[in-house]
Amino acid sequence: SSRYDLLHEALLGVEYRGGSRARVTLPGLLERLGRGDPVDLTGVQAHQQHAVHAFLVQVAAMAVHRSWDDRQRRSESAWRAALLELSGGSREAWCLIVPDLSQPAFLQAPVPEGSLDPLPYEHLAPVDELDVLVTAKGHDVKARRPRPNDPELWAYALIALQTTQGRSEERRVGKECSSPCR
Repeated sequence: SSRYDLLHEALLGVEYRGGSRARVTLPGLLERLGRGDPVDLTGVQAHQQHAVHAFLVQVAAMAVHRSWDDRQRRSESAWRAALLELSGGSREAWCLIVPDLSQPAFLQAPVPEGSLDPLPYEHLAPVDELDVLVTAKGHDVKARRPRPNDPELWAYALIALQTTQGRSEERRVGKECSSPCR
């Protein structure tokens, strides 16, 4: 079955102003941000901050636009329904791992061939190597991330990769588009 479902599993770490921490779902995060709760995302690296911010703003804007409901303040379940609508009702599109390679996973295109074997090495790399090229001032930190198999880190690495990596349209099509999460 699909694993690491961002809509239903509390995978994203947040820290509140008072220092308390929690794990939330993606809809739960959007609910908190929509209320104006000041939260820090504990798993986001400095070089990923812009990409994650852009992703959250874009996905929230698309969900609001698609639902024809411009309220920022929504419940977690209302955000979940709006995000599910964005994926045409597909929960798999919000999961990091989907066993059926013909189905899309979170920011990962389907693999119609059904095999990851012919993919280039970059698609089989661990999370530390999946992320964008080393261009940040604190690049030495990237290689020594704690919890290297944490799904939260995979989610942020995929967001950063898909948001900031420059690729031609031809490269994104077909079997070369899948991620190592699958």
